[in-house]
Amino acid sequence: MKFDPNICPECGNEPVRILDLLFATAKLTSKDGVVFEYTGYTDPIWDTQTSVVSPNDHITLFCNSGHDWQAFQS
Repeated sequence: MKFDPNICPECGNEPVRILDLLFATAKLTSKDGVVFEYTGYTDPIWDTQTSVVSPNDHITLFCNSGHDWQAFQS
């Protein structure tokens, strides 16, 4: 992947993360068969993973210092 800009505008570090979206299934439990709760366990469905793209075609990148910025991806 190539990004523009490809370095953090605050500190000059390279991106180490990208904002993605994916579906997941969350495990449920019930004691009475009527009321259900989340167990706290979730299975990501990795095949659905995709980068979040804004209406103006930007993606969000993160550096190892925790800064985020908008960039174009090519």
